[in-house]
Amino acid sequence: MLVVTQKIVPLLYNSVAKNAAPDEKDVLDQVSAVSYALKQMGYTVIEQPFEFYSGDSLQSIVEMKPRFLFNLVEAVSGEARLSYLAPALFEAHGFEYTGCSAESLLLTTNKIATKEMMLAAGIPTPPWAMGSNGQLCVRPKNYIIKPTFEDGSIGLGHDSVVEQKSTEDISYIVTQRQQETGKAYFAEQYIAGREFNVSILGNRGKPEVLPPSEIKFTGYKARNMPEILDYRAKWDEESFEYRNTVPSFDYAKSDAQLLCEIKAIAKACWHQFGLKGYARVDFRVDERGRPWVLEVNANPCLSASNSGFVLAAAQAGIDFQSVVKRIVAEATVQ
Repeated sequence: MLVVTQKIVPLLYNSVAKNAAPDEKDVLDQVSAVSYALKQMGYTVIEQPFEFYSGDSLQSIVEMKPRFLFNLVEAVSGEARLSYLAPALFEAHGFEYTGCSAESLLLTTNKIATKEMMLAAGIPTPPWAMGSNGQLCVRPKNYIIKPTFEDGSIGLGHDSVVEQKSTEDISYIVTQRQQETGKAYFAEQYIAGREFNVSILGNRGKPEVLPPSEIKFTGYKARNMPEILDYRAKWDEESFEYRNTVPSFDYAKSDAQLLCEIKAIAKACWHQFGLKGYARVDFRVDERGRPWVLEVNANPCLSASNSGFVLAAAQAGIDFQSVVKRIVAEATVQ
């Protein structure tokens, strides 16, 4: 049996270069905020970059005999799709850790695998196509060209929404993006309408759905810009997109049924993907009021200053310290 030291908490996160982009540096803000919260809870926090191939760093964690690990690893070797390797190693060594399992991360960091599972479970998700086979599920007017494995709106910009001229044209655009970036892309039906984020926090092993947030795209139509939460909207603080995409928790009474529906779908995603601790589900709602799941984020941002998850928790009366405390409590829930 592993002997544990109750008050030592290794906080694992992905290495960040000095010249890293804003989306990569964001994890450092999370580390700072979570570390402070853990220290306020009486823990001794050991902040440590996670290196998959470093046996020495893992051995040092083994020697600490911690009760649990706090996992903030968002990428391994710069690849978000490899983030599951961190919890896979934790599991192999018998550690309890915060957040979702290696299996959940492996599935949800692959947007195609996520969509296939949702489709099989009857969870509504926009039709899509892979670039390699050129087979479109439907023939809508517009598609959005998205990276298969990236998170945080990486790879999304104004030119991501394209008008369909033919099946071959869409396939060509996807293939071209793949060749230009060296990353996998796919085409998804673009849902014109409203965008929502639904955060979920574990509560004794069960999902507590936090108040949904709607992203308001102010002034986009006047500029003839696609209403999408692209890279600039998330990370470029000086951009029009960043200043004019505002999360809102204010709804009309007529939205009550829609909000109930997206909460229920978010909870269905939690169960379908075996999520744990905390997660976020992103939606578009079309002009007929039908919700569609864009993706499931099993490792959402926990920055205390600008995280949508933290804002949603605050709307539910849960402060940042309590969010971290809840995530820690869920780490040992079977």
